[in-house]
Amino acid sequence: MSSSDRLGFDALNTALKAAGEETRLRVLTLLAEAELTVSDLTDILRQSQPRISRHLRLLAEAGLVERFREGTWAFFRLIERGGGAELARALLGKLDPADPTIARDRARLASVRAVRSRRVYYTFGFWYWWDPALVLVECLYLARLFYPDLFRDFDLETEGNAVFKRFYGVSAAFSALDKVLACHEWLRK
Repeated sequence: MSSSDRLGFDALNTALKAAGEETRLRVLTLLAEAELTVSDLTDILRQSQPRISRHLRLLAEAGLVERFREGTWAFFRLIERGGGAELARALLGKLDPADPTIARDRARLASVRAVRSRRVYYTFGFWYWWDPALVLVECLYLARLFYPDLFRDFDLETEGNAVFKRFYGVSAAFSALDKVLACHEWLRK
């Protein structure tokens, strides 16, 4: 470790305090995977924008993350050089990647990346207007879309029909299912 990578006592104490809080440790883990906006992090962590902004400010002040602009967007990433970068890498290296909290955050990150890459454009906010059976079928479809390895043998028509059977007693509802999936037809290309 070069002397430029060493942190003074106060700087190390501040960095450890910043990284030692649950949400901020989750933020560091996510920023190790991708450069993210405050909006991305609010979607993934299910916390308010002011709360996420405060966590990011504390992490930046501790020298663990940095903010940069890309057009009109402000992104955050792990700091790349210096003692803060080495400390962040060391802390994250101790984290079990199979931890349920980390796995859940990574799954949510995958959906944020899919939306950002325009593979999926989806608004969950309108679900409360929809029929509950259609929402369940849509969830089944999205599960297959986001986790193709886990749902390789998944028969969407059979599962969708089972949902409609349970809700309405209708055994063959694929035409209704097809209407739901029509909005995603461009994804099949």
